[in-house]
Amino acid sequence: MKKLFDKIQTQFAEPSGNSSVFKWFHQGLGLIYLVAIFPLFFQIVPLIGSEGLMPAEALLKASEADQGHILSFLQFPSLFHFLPQNATLLFLVALGCMGALMLLFRYRIFIGALLAWISFLSITSIGGDFFVIIIDLFLSEVGFLALFSTYYLEKHGFIPKLIDWAFRLLNFRLWFSMGVIKFYLPQDVWSDFTFFDFFFQAQPMPSPLAPAFHALPSFLKSAALIGLFIGEIIVPFFVFGRKKLRILAFSTFFLISLLIQLTGNYGYFNVLSVLVALLILKDGDLRFIAASTKLSNSDKKVKLSTSIKLFLSFHLLLQSVYCLVLFNPAPHSPQNHFNYLFSTQSNAIATPFKYLDYWRICNPYGVFRGIPYYHCEIRLSASSDSINWQPYEFKYVPSANTDYLGFYAPYYPRLDHLFFYETIAAPNYKWNPLNPYSNKNNPWVCRFINKLLKNDAGISALLKKNPFDGKPAPNFIKAEVYRLKFSDAQNRNWVAEPMNISKVYSKNRPCIAPVISFEEAMKTIYSKN
Repeated sequence: MKKLFDKIQTQFAEPSGNSSVFKWFHQGLGLIYLVAIFPLFFQIVPLIGSEGLMPAEALLKASEADQGHILSFLQFPSLFHFLPQNATLLFLVALGCMGALMLLFRYRIFIGALLAWISFLSITSIGGDFFVIIIDLFLSEVGFLALFSTYYLEKHGFIPKLIDWAFRLLNFRLWFSMGVIKFYLPQDVWSDFTFFDFFFQAQPMPSPLAPAFHALPSFLKSAALIGLFIGEIIVPFFVFGRKKLRILAFSTFFLISLLIQLTGNYGYFNVLSVLVALLILKDGDLRFIAASTKLSNSDKKVKLSTSIKLFLSFHLLLQSVYCLVLFNPAPHSPQNHFNYLFSTQSNAIATPFKYLDYWRICNPYGVFRGIPYYHCEIRLSASSDSINWQPYEFKYVPSANTDYLGFYAPYYPRLDHLFFYETIAAPNYKWNPLNPYSNKNNPWVCRFINKLLKNDAGISALLKKNPFDGKPAPNFIKAEVYRLKFSDAQNRNWVAEPMNISKVYSKNRPCIAPVISFEEAMKTIYSKN
């Protein structure tokens, strides 16, 4: 047994044979960090600043009053604890950009990865609903594992197999999770092959190509569903195979990500998933990644410290468990990225392990368990007299008023994307186990509407059009609900159907509850009548 254990240890410490691939990966990760963090210079203060929609300072005060400073820091790991001011938020953004640039230009890559990870974790852990989207959780875990790969590549010149296996299993888990969520105990849209009849128009932020894909013949969309089953259930096992299977896996994941990128805007998620998929390959598997004889064929070995071996082995175990719990027939949330192993449990055994969830070290994945039939629009308008109404315009939220469809990924418009989840009555606070302090008693959307009643300059800057910009604040805000579907006309993207759901807010009658109830949302997006 000892000989077997020693052999496994030796194997884990050997070069993985893809050091050149990891060099590309680290540079790409720097670019993605930059895309994810730099726009926050213009978003972070209106979103989570002291007067923002979900103030981080108020979150930490509530947490510290409830559990003290130390446990609060462990639950919300952030440098913001030490100086809770708006300037600190901007400093964290600058710190993350600096780390991203160091990765991008291959300068002290471990320090760069560390700075970027600390910055991103410090922001996302206190960012409330705006920073607990699956793409942020994925980048957090990738960034954490990159601390090990950058350290060993910079210090020893190659990647040990144990680190390579952590990324390889992450690739498997990401794509296998996507498949199981869809095809295990499938909803009707999967079992009757109609998912793609609705997906392109009902997804959060369609692209200009989405209507064309929506209009494809049914047999092509059914064939695509079969292809998706193969690509997300069978092909993920190929990441552990030989060269041809690895190349097939990478090509499949690249194609799926490309098609999603062409038809919808999901921030930097698809670019990051392709970048991580690159790590399936060995040096020389593809022509544009030349094999490095110095690194890939090196017979160097490094003694992995016991703490690193234990932690990465435990991470591999956690990843494996997450693959198994995908088959839980009664999960905590229909949104799988909230189905954490420990923070969803209330027993004493799970309590010490919850901090692994809070630090976003290993996360659940999987999207599109189902899809609505239609897109829902909550159209906001303002008035001084409650008679003449002028609409607000978001920069990216689909609307029959603006008729806008655009390409803007990998940029991620956080306000616009989160507003979409309000239209389907699926706000993050309903399921998020990482943050019990942001709940139904303080929905960000009400703070947003009430700030519009004050003509808040920070919020106006996040919109495309505020009809009362430069004027006295409006006296009334109206929210109207529309059902949207793609138009058959050549000169229009959307057709809107009023749903006779309307709510009016004022300074005397401010917003105190979600704009649209679950029942109203179901009537709008899931009813074919």
